[in-house]
Amino acid sequence: MLANFNKKFPQTGNVHWQEGKGEKWTVNFTGESSGNYIVKYNDKGEWEETQLELPESLIPVGIVKTLDSLHSERKFIESTLTQIPSGDNYDVKIKKGDDLLQISFDLYGKKLKIDTLDD
Repeated sequence: MLANFNKKFPQTGNVHWQEGKGEKWTVNFTGESSGNYIVKYNDKGEWEETQLELPESLIPVGIVKTLDSLHSERKFIESTLTQIPSGDNYDVKIKKGDDLLQISFDLYGKKLKIDTLDD
């Protein structure tokens, strides 16, 4: 598992390993040039998922255009890029009026799912 981690993320800082249920592992660290990462490995040491917190300025243009067309009057809260073996998606949390929304998008801005969250 450690070899897989070092190969995929060769330059990291502040690495913290945490054992989860069923011998799965979660790694939290700060990337070389951007944000905080959360990486998950299965009980065989194989990579399953990476999550990266993204500032609003790094959200892909297609997603921003979709957000503008659906929710032009919004307050940005946070966004996360999730990478899994089958592909990437983006989760964006926004405040619209009294509602806190989490919207999932593909890389090109296609809305995949929308959830209303509790504050």
